[in-house]
Amino acid sequence: MCASSCGGSGTVVCAGSCCPGSACCGPDCQTQHTIGATSQNYYDCNPLATPGNAATYNANLAKEAAKAINSSAQPSQTTCPAPYPGNVITVPTGSGGYALFQYTGQLAGYMSYASSGVPACPTPSSPTWT
Repeated sequence: MCASSCGGSGTVVCAGSCCPGSACCGPDCQTQHTIGATSQNYYDCNPLATPGNAATYNANLAKEAAKAINSSAQPSQTTCPAPYPGNVITVPTGSGGYALFQYTGQLAGYMSYASSGVPACPTPSSPTWT
């Protein structure tokens, strides 16, 4: 069972333990996911994904990462072309830039981020998100 709070915003009590996040995953704490380009975190009940392994990513996970960047924006889907094709979720950063989260293809789990304008699609040297 999950209590409603644990000493502050962004925490809950799960099976007697104080946990970051907004809910419990059964008796367990939510998983902390990291957005590499911004060092921001978000929490959910999904296991950590593995960058480069498209089977561990999906559009919903990319949308959760996008919402961590800008909770008031509506993420949208587009595609990146060769040489690293794949589906991406884009979101405005709120400061005039955009973040792109690739969730299919060879670079699933890679992202690009620009503080101004729309960045190019991710490359193998781009930051990752889990």
